[in-house]
Amino acid sequence: MRITSYTIEGDPILNDVVYKNGVIKYTYDSSRDKHGGKAKGKYKTQCKKIETREITGDGDGDRTEYILTGCEEIIGTHDSDNEEIYILNKWK
Repeated sequence: MRITSYTIEGDPILNDVVYKNGVIKYTYDSSRDKHGGKAKGKYKTQCKKIETREITGDGDGDRTEYILTGCEEIIGTHDSDNEEIYILNKWK
């Protein structure tokens, strides 16, 4: 599955999620971000689980978050304190 988001300037950020043989392979690709600075590039990791979280009443609107947990490395859009990688928000 490929999820494409865009920066404020309109540059694509690619998130690829592949499930095979009980392993989730995740790739975060910001290499096309013209304003991404030195950190832009293509990063890969493996994760154990995709989880969902229902968020209500926090000011950003009600939504479902899709996150990766149990990852070898924390890359891309993430919460390093909770060791979660955010892959998608679905607003209600």
